[in-house]
Amino acid sequence: MAYFNKKAQTLTELATFGSILLLVLSFLISYGVRYNYQQDMQMAAFRTALSEAYNGPARPDASASVVLLKDKHIPDPRDMFGAGSVVPVQASAEVIWGNTLQDKYTDLTDYSTLPRKKYVINGKEYEYRTAGFGFITSPANQFYVMFPNNPDPQLLTWNKLRCYQPTEDSPKQAMILLNPEAADADKQKEIISEVYLKWGGISFVKYQVIGVGPDSAVNGDLLTRLNLLSPDSGEINPNYTQLNNDVNNDGIPDVTPANIQGLLLEDEQNIRRSGKLTIEETPGTSASTAAYSFKDEAGNPTTITHKIRSRSGVENINSPFERNRVSEWKITK
Repeated sequence: MAYFNKKAQTLTELATFGSILLLVLSFLISYGVRYNYQQDMQMAAFRTALSEAYNGPARPDASASVVLLKDKHIPDPRDMFGAGSVVPVQASAEVIWGNTLQDKYTDLTDYSTLPRKKYVINGKEYEYRTAGFGFITSPANQFYVMFPNNPDPQLLTWNKLRCYQPTEDSPKQAMILLNPEAADADKQKEIISEVYLKWGGISFVKYQVIGVGPDSAVNGDLLTRLNLLSPDSGEINPNYTQLNNDVNNDGIPDVTPANIQGLLLEDEQNIRRSGKLTIEETPGTSASTAAYSFKDEAGNPTTITHKIRSRSGVENINSPFERNRVSEWKITK
């Protein structure tokens, strides 16, 4: 009697721990497939951004920002048909090939020269400008600059701002007169490429300087205008593409799920997983065929909706997902 009890205990333990082992193994297989897709997508995003920055349109800032997303079918080893589910695999990359002042924004009405962010969703491309043109003038606008060894932007008066153009063929830049009497030339002036403006009289926002005025200014002349790249006037504000980002540098996160821009979070995407499983058995034979497809009862493919929020609202990106799986097996009678 004890012998049969031991056999029963062994079978019970094998059934219990064997099922746990299979569950863990199926999880590792599923995780491995996901990780492989994610790694491949990350490398593809970097290569795409690198190519865009090098071969893309001739813009003053030779850079590229790319987000790739592809819906992938992840099989489930726990299911005898391996049906699994459809999940989005996403990766992004930003590459700066060259940021040179030799090429300037000369035409402030040419929006094609502005930086942009590209989304590639299931092979389709969607581009959005990440900046617009703006300017500040003297004496109407106050501006601040960041000096070395100072943690906060400092107010600068227009009478200290001069045009810097050492040669006629060099671009015009903005420089600050620090100490004209200093023996060291590097301590006499400071070239600036960005300024800070105040929002609501309290918070600082940084802007890139892309040109100076008046147009007739030459080296050493007083400046009365600064041309700026304005991220808050683009189609997508790059400062609002990450949650909890502190846009105005006041120590308080400003970006929430309600105002985040760009490709929205996974829980805000509509991923409709509809599937249909058909099993056909032929009487008198030992072969059966199973077919699984991501289609609804009417035969329409699954539609996956991703959402992109810009300054003008939310755009729905609908992608049909079709995948058929057919397998055969033998039935032992």
